Amino acid sequence: MQSANTISIEVPRPMIGRALESIRKSLAAEGIDAVLSVRESGEIDENRAYSLEETFPDSHPGKALAGLRAREGLTQKQMAEALDISQSRLSELERGIRRISLDMAKKIAEKYGISHRSLV
Repeated sequence: MQSANTISIEVPRPMIGRALESIRKSLAAEGIDAVLSVRESGEIDENRAYSLEETFPDSHPGKALAGLRAREGLTQKQMAEALDISQSRLSELERGIRRISLDMAKKIAEKYGISHRSLV
């Protein structure tokens, strides 16, 4: 297991949601599996890890998949063909209508050089 580092960013309170969403999208596009958290006091509590679900309640693994596709510069049709699935299935995965199976996550991870954990 790799060790982790902490990055601290100060953002005006009204901008927190937009800032977190931008950071999440950037990390997903790079295939980086990270945990993001918010501290109102600005202090880092190293004794508590926040899940992605807590930090981004409206997020789902399909958004990471869409970010990966964007990073690769692929259309849904191109990525679907590379994964040997239909374009409509890929669309459903990206929108969170269908869950990404562990086997599919591993297939995507191997093909695009990312961690499968960011997709399940």
